[in-house]
Amino acid sequence: MTAGTLILGFGAFPGVAENPSGTLARSLEGPGRKVVILPVTWQAIAEIPALLEAENPNAVLAFGVAPRRQICVETKALNAAHPFRPDASGQIAAPRPLDLQAPPVLASSFPALRLAVHLGRAGLVARPSRNAGRYLCNALLFHLIAHERALGVPCAFLHIPPFSNIRGGRRVLERAARQALWFMNGERTRRKLSRIDTEFPA
Repeated sequence: MTAGTLILGFGAFPGVAENPSGTLARSLEGPGRKVVILPVTWQAIAEIPALLEAENPNAVLAFGVAPRRQICVETKALNAAHPFRPDASGQIAAPRPLDLQAPPVLASSFPALRLAVHLGRAGLVARPSRNAGRYLCNALLFHLIAHERALGVPCAFLHIPPFSNIRGGRRVLERAARQALWFMNGERTRRKLSRIDTEFPA
């Protein structure tokens, strides 16, 4: 069964008692959408492929928080777990590849620049990013890109600043989340039509 759009955010972790990525994800709850708030643990990330298989979404929109002052649409993920800092359970990752069969870096096919431009036209400060960090956000993005590559499902990951780092705070970032979802719906439709054109050429 297809869940429609799968929306992912994170829960609390050391240093962040209320994770704004989870707040944004929950703000998008509605018909045809499944919201999942992930524990900030390596175990939760290891279960992402199983979650994607079980939910079978036709699009995935994920949020993470980073100490920046603008929205970053991530475009690349490193195939590596790093002993950067403990997760919410206290576990420190062993330095290792996330997937022994995958290349060192995965690049997303999601149109990050177009999404950033779309957000900019809506009065929001956003840019594409090639650095998703070395923590769990990078690992989540890696699994999303692998899923995107395997099934052609559009997957986007947005790093958002803490509410206190951006003018307008939560209100502005919730508007950005709605705009990103609107863009994702359009991208999902575009890819569906592209597949139809390929399978049934005129």
